[in-house]
Amino acid sequence: MMLLRVKGSVIILIFTFKCIIFCDGEQLQNEDPTVTISIDKSTINSSNQTEHNETNVPTKLAFRWPPTSFDVQTSDGFLLKIFRLSSEFSNSGTEYCPVLLVHGMFQSSDRFLKQKQDQNLAFKLQDLGYDVWLFNARGNKYSRRHVRLDPEKNSSDYFDFSYEEIGYFDLAATVDFILSTTGFKKLHYISYGFGGTFFLVLNSLLPLYNDKFDRAFLMAPVAYSGRMPNTALQKQLLLHEQLYNDLKDAQVLELFPYYNDEENVQFDASMCLGLKKYEVLCNKMEIAKMMDLNVTQNSKEATRGGSTKILIHFAQNVKRKVFSRFDYGDGKNKQMYGHRGSSPKYALEAITVLTVIIFASTDEMIDEDDIYELASNITNVKLRKVERPQFRHDDFIAGQDVMHDVYNIIIEDLPENKKYITPDQKKKTNKSLSWWVVLIFFGVGLAMVIFICIKIFRC
Repeated sequence: MMLLRVKGSVIILIFTFKCIIFCDGEQLQNEDPTVTISIDKSTINSSNQTEHNETNVPTKLAFRWPPTSFDVQTSDGFLLKIFRLSSEFSNSGTEYCPVLLVHGMFQSSDRFLKQKQDQNLAFKLQDLGYDVWLFNARGNKYSRRHVRLDPEKNSSDYFDFSYEEIGYFDLAATVDFILSTTGFKKLHYISYGFGGTFFLVLNSLLPLYNDKFDRAFLMAPVAYSGRMPNTALQKQLLLHEQLYNDLKDAQVLELFPYYNDEENVQFDASMCLGLKKYEVLCNKMEIAKMMDLNVTQNSKEATRGGSTKILIHFAQNVKRKVFSRFDYGDGKNKQMYGHRGSSPKYALEAITVLTVIIFASTDEMIDEDDIYELASNITNVKLRKVERPQFRHDDFIAGQDVMHDVYNIIIEDLPENKKYITPDQKKKTNKSLSWWVVLIFFGVGLAMVIFICIKIFRC
């Protein structure tokens, strides 16, 4: 009778120990924020927009993997379209920290999809197991919506933004959305041109966002531009005050504006600002190359790029040889920033993210010394110089061998073969492992005691 009781105790002990192991394991899995979660599309914070299907996403995405697009609402009411290339469709067997790819000035996410398969950074990262997200700033062809403003009927209010609003509102909302959707605590950031500007703006104005990036790779970032090698464009931009007044007088607030309701109206790239008098500036900016346009036959849907205020903000910094906020003039600066005089500089020293700046000495838009000045103001920075001779600004996104020249540098610097684990998760994991050890030793010890009791009883 005693033997049966002892054996019964052993069975209960084993069952209880097994329950503890499996229940605790399930709890750990549910608490693991690195597990990608799905969300109800109806809960996406957008006014009256719904999830878009394959016909509403870039063709190159639709043919590669089942694409996903989301509407993200910013705190000031803009509705942004972002695309996702999920790691679950790759064959890597791993799951990495999300990666956000961010386009440049007057561009869209299409710029990351134009390369051939072997030169495509977005597809390469997905193949490696990264969860890839493609950003679209307000005003471009994918993010031309607002909860209450119509870009045609309320153009003066809708297009009253520079690259500061894109960094402060659009990028912040996109980062928060990605992290809440995936369950990760941080993401990687990869940008081209003004995409780097958005990053610098966000993390200098809202330093708390530094904790939401693991590391950032800024390809040819635009910040200090006073030494611009393209002297012809620089000369035009130095006249920004007259340009700004002329554009406002002509009510030209948007890149490639139009003045009728014809759906098939065509544009020449040299008419990017809508007036013949600014044809020289459009040509100097190489707007066709910048936006990946044909020389002619560009429909208005294909050529939407954003606010002309972005161009003026850029021109102000070129003239002043600084990286500062938009200068409204003495009176309005007092209202906007709390003091008269010039607009304040961005506090780059507030940026603590590991920032890798990739540049080329032959970039016609950004001088090498401007890159060094930018780097000197960021605390945690690394510089990577492209070695290929005559490497141009556009080559960072459209070079014939850009995978070798640039993208492999980025991939090699990303964490390898493991999920991203935050310090808090690591602490929790170590704590959990300690409990496992204690439970195992307790179970083994108790089993030995019961075994000894059985032996004594039999004797």
